[in-house]
Amino acid sequence: MSSNGVLYSKGWDALRKLAEHAHIPVVESGAMKGQFPAEHELSADAAPMALMSADVVLLVGQYCMPTLGEFAFGPDARYIRIDPGAEDIGRNLPIDVGIVSDERAALEALADAMPRQRRAAWVAEVAAAREAFEAENEEYYRTGLGYTDAVHPAVIGKELADFLHHGDLPADRTTILQGGYGIARYTRRYLRAHRPAQIINGAYQYGAIGPDIGYTVGVAAAVRHGVGAQAGFEGHPVIGITGDGGFGYTAMEVETLSKYRFPAVIVVYNNNAWGTWTGQRNNTLGLPVHLFQENLRYDKLGEALGAHGEYVTRPDEMRPALERAYQVALDESRPSVVNVQAKKEFWLRDQYPPGSGRDVLLPLVGGGRPGRSDGGARAAARRPGRGADSIAGVRRAGCLPGAGRAAGPPRALRVHVPLAGAVAVHAELRSRVRYARVSGSASERAGAVGSRKRLAEVRPGARLGRAAGPPPRRSGAGRRALLRPAGRPVARGRRPRGSPRLRREPGREPGPRDLHASAHLLSRVHVGELRCAAGMST
Repeated sequence: MSSNGVLYSKGWDALRKLAEHAHIPVVESGAMKGQFPAEHELSADAAPMALMSADVVLLVGQYCMPTLGEFAFGPDARYIRIDPGAEDIGRNLPIDVGIVSDERAALEALADAMPRQRRAAWVAEVAAAREAFEAENEEYYRTGLGYTDAVHPAVIGKELADFLHHGDLPADRTTILQGGYGIARYTRRYLRAHRPAQIINGAYQYGAIGPDIGYTVGVAAAVRHGVGAQAGFEGHPVIGITGDGGFGYTAMEVETLSKYRFPAVIVVYNNNAWGTWTGQRNNTLGLPVHLFQENLRYDKLGEALGAHGEYVTRPDEMRPALERAYQVALDESRPSVVNVQAKKEFWLRDQYPPGSGRDVLLPLVGGGRPGRSDGGARAAARRPGRGADSIAGVRRAGCLPGAGRAAGPPRALRVHVPLAGAVAVHAELRSRVRYARVSGSASERAGAVGSRKRLAEVRPGARLGRAAGPPPRRSGAGRRALLRPAGRPVARGRRPRGSPRLRREPGREPGPRDLHASAHLLSRVHVGELRCAAGMST
C-alpha cells in the first residue's frame, strides 16, 4: 500500500522496481495518487475485493488514521510498516514489523534484497477482481443514464474519466483535485492516476470540510510553474471536483482563480443538500438546515467572479459542457464553473439505484468474505488455505483489528444504513472499543464472554437502539437501559457523562440520532461480544 510518503520521498521509481521484481500488487492510499500507474498489471486500485486474499500488507508512507480505511484486508493479514517517524509506526494500527526509514531508501533496499519472483495465480486473481469492478462501474453508468431529469453521480464520474483518460487528451496530462462528499464515492471509482500526483484527494482522512476550491488554487499554481511532480505539465488546465456543500466553504476562491488567470475547470455536484442528507432526512427536531435552496445557479456565481459558466441538467449535456469549459481554460487561461444539477434523492437506493447509501455486511463468527461495500454478496476467488473458515471479521487499513478465528457456518447480517450513519456508527465503535466480536448463537455466549468482558445484546427482530429483553419503560431509567452491560446497574436519574440522550417517539423509526446514540452507548461498554441475528434490519 503506497501512500503520501512515497510522493514526499520521490520514491515512485523504487516502488515500481520492487513491485515488478517481487511481483507484488500495489494499491494506493492517501492524499496523492499516481505514484504507481493505474494501467500497470500489478495495480490493485480497481481490484479492491482481491485484497481480502492478501496475507502480508506492506504499508509505505501510510499515515494510519483511526477511521474507516479505504481498503479491507483479511483478519489474519500481517502488517509491515515503513515510516521515517518512529513515533508513528504503531499508531492506530497494530504492526507486526516496523521499519523506521526514509521510504525511498527502504524500497530500494528491499528491491535489492528480495529474490525475483513470479506470482501468476495472485496476479490473475487481481486481474479478475479488476474486471469485475470495471463491469460494475459500467452497470452503474448505464443505470445513471436512465435518469433524464437530473445528472446521476455515476454519469459524472464516467464522463469525466472518458474525457480525461479515453478521449483526445493524453491520459497523464490533466491534474485532478478530487473532492466532494457525495460525488467522491463515484469519481474515485472511475478516475485513474497515470503519473505521480496526478490525483489529489481534497479531504481524505484529515477532517477537512470543503477545502476543494482552495486546494484547486494550489494545484493550479503548482501546475503553472511545474513544481515538483507537476514538472513537465506546465500550463495545462486542471480539474477541481466538489459538491454544493463544499463549494459553499471556499467558493470565493473562484475569484482568486480568475484574478491570477489560472486555467481550472470546477465541477460542482449540485444535489441541493449536504452529503449527509440521508442521515438527516428523518430529523423532525428542527428545520432542514442540511438542505439548500433548490437548483442554485453556481455557474452564475462563477460568471460574476470572472469565470466561464456552464449549467448541466441532463446526462447528454455533460460531455459537451466539459469540452467547452476545458477549451476556455486552455484558450483563455481562466477558470470555468460547471454546475451539474443532481437531486438529493440520488442517495436513496430504493428509489434511485445504485444510490449512495451503503449496505453494511457484518461478517459473523465462521466468517465468509464480506460483501461489496455497496450491497450484495460477491463471490471472490479464494487462495488455498484462505477460505471462508478463516474469515471471522475484517481488518481495514488505519483501523482496529477484527475478531479472531472461530468455527461455524459462514453467515452474514446485512444492515442497510445511510453512508453517513455507517460512518458514525463505525467511528464511534472503533474509537473506543478494542474489538467487537460478532456471533449468531446463544450457545457461544458462555465460552466467548469472560469474567472481565461485558455483553451488549441485540435480540432477533429488535430495532437497532432498543434494549434486549422486555420493552424499556418510558422513564429515564428505562431509556438508559439501552445496551446496558449485563449485571451493571445504572443509577436512576443519571446517564454516562458525554453520551447523547436517546429520543424515541411512538411510531417513529429510529433515525441518525438513534444510530449515533446507540453506537456511543455501546462504545462506552467493555464489549466482548455483540450478538446479532440474521433478519434484524433498520
